[in-house]
Amino acid sequence: MTKKTIRAVCRICNNDFRGQAGSYRCPRCKQEDQRYKAHREKLKKRLPFYLKTDM
Repeated sequence: MTKKTIRAVCRICNNDFRGQAGSYRCPRCKQEDQRYKAHREKLKKRLPFYLKTDM
């Protein structure tokens, strides 16, 4: 079953993009979110154990 490709509006930055029906973030916002999560994981690795649970 394939999803229909439509013209959508990003809920975060309000830009138009071509995407699947039901998607609400544009590729740029998705990429920024992945970069942010990777950065947080990198910082988390340097912390002592008792501080890792707080993040």
